[in-house]
Amino acid sequence: MKRLIASLGLLLLVSVMLQAQREQIAPKVLQDFYTKVIADYQVPGMAVVIVDSDSVLFSKGFGVLEKGSDQKVNNQTIFGIASLTKSFTTALIANLVEAGKLDFDIPLVKLYPQLQLYDNYVTSQLTLRDALAHRSGLAGFSGDLIWYGSKISDSTIIHRLQYLEPKQGFRSGFGYSNILYLLVGKVAENILETSFAQALQQQFFSPLNMKRSFADYALLPTFENIAKPHITANDSVMAIEYISWENMLPAGGIFSTTDDLGHYMQMLLNYGRYNDQVLIDSAQLQEMWHAQIPLKSSWLDRNLSAPVNFKAYGLGWTMMDYAGIKVLNHSGGLDGMVSHMLVVPELNIGAAFLTNKSTPLPTILMYDLLDRLTQNKRNWADEALAFMNKHASDEELPEDADAEEFDVQSNDFFTGRYYDSLVGEALLYTQNNTLQMKWNESTLFHGLLTQSDCLTFDLTFPPVPSLPDGKVKFHLNATGEVKGFSIDLPNPDLHFYELYFVKQN
Repeated sequence: MKRLIASLGLLLLVSVMLQAQREQIAPKVLQDFYTKVIADYQVPGMAVVIVDSDSVLFSKGFGVLEKGSDQKVNNQTIFGIASLTKSFTTALIANLVEAGKLDFDIPLVKLYPQLQLYDNYVTSQLTLRDALAHRSGLAGFSGDLIWYGSKISDSTIIHRLQYLEPKQGFRSGFGYSNILYLLVGKVAENILETSFAQALQQQFFSPLNMKRSFADYALLPTFENIAKPHITANDSVMAIEYISWENMLPAGGIFSTTDDLGHYMQMLLNYGRYNDQVLIDSAQLQEMWHAQIPLKSSWLDRNLSAPVNFKAYGLGWTMMDYAGIKVLNHSGGLDGMVSHMLVVPELNIGAAFLTNKSTPLPTILMYDLLDRLTQNKRNWADEALAFMNKHASDEELPEDADAEEFDVQSNDFFTGRYYDSLVGEALLYTQNNTLQMKWNESTLFHGLLTQSDCLTFDLTFPPVPSLPDGKVKFHLNATGEVKGFSIDLPNPDLHFYELYFVKQN
């Protein structure tokens, strides 16, 4: 009898908690809140979906497709979801593992014999699991300049992995790698004997009724209701064009909508089943959601004291505890577009936040939603915005330039052809009395150089307004001729310090 009473008490407590959760995510409450935060964060448009395993709890668009437009965002608006793609890529691999065609622990060189990394031992030992968990020893985002804004082939991108020097021990630390996901995607294509885009269509998009989801940039102009990317430049929000990830589809090439992602998350909450069809084996899904390597806490965790004790990366998913509850999630970022998706099996909740601006808002809204679900009382959006504003005002002002005289060399002294093993040939030439730089393989990296010291130039890349200004430093050989140049342009995603352009005779 005591056990029965205890069980009934527990069921009543759970019922009360679920009712309280539903009140916190009532449509009217969320609608007013999300309308306010996109204005506070100067985000032109956002779409949000919250689901449980069999119903849609909230689904709505906010704002506009493009700043200055009157076209509204809704749950059918297409966004580039960037690295949310990685969970789909991992799911393709998991299905091949379940079919007995792959093993997570098989060395990749056995599946892609052309593979060569900087270190021969790592080349022989790197497995699918290592690649999917980002534990190869490479620095985070290492080598992204190889493909960013370039039309070079995926095989060329993979070939240049051998020039990327690791920054940490093999399997000893986390180093986010888009290129290794490209490699994994090529392995899947070879085994399935179809394209990555077609494999996604067959295994996920069609059975999940994701009618406005695709992984092919050529299809983008064939759709309407597409969100336009935006960035903040010179204290103003401006629209920019999509930068193609066509040669990096398995790492971040999917376009989707909140309506479609709602179906995907419902499948995940049902442990791989959708409409009585198994799309991912539940045991393989649990393997994807198993921690593989620890992660550092985020700026939100450190500075705003989030109730997070651990973070880790699994296979295509980030995971953490939040107030004692396991949360699976991932973010995605293109130039001018940021997304975040989370799945909380313990609470039977999934959610996705898609925005058409470079902003931390989607991640902040994940924390806000988790607070609502765990009955914590916290205004994450206001606290995070206040912290960012204070942090920006605390930044040190740049020092005045050195007023000393320096020898000014003619632009002709620096012109010519240069070569870097990662990004290929760069041409420096004079046009309209200005020294200019063009990377031959890139559609984006066309820079303007202005001399600030004898061998140093200020550098801007007008076609990429999301990038800050940088510096080009030339180096001379023993006879006083230009030997090469390096680029100093701090950026968390694109590592210009990995490049060194050597002058070609």
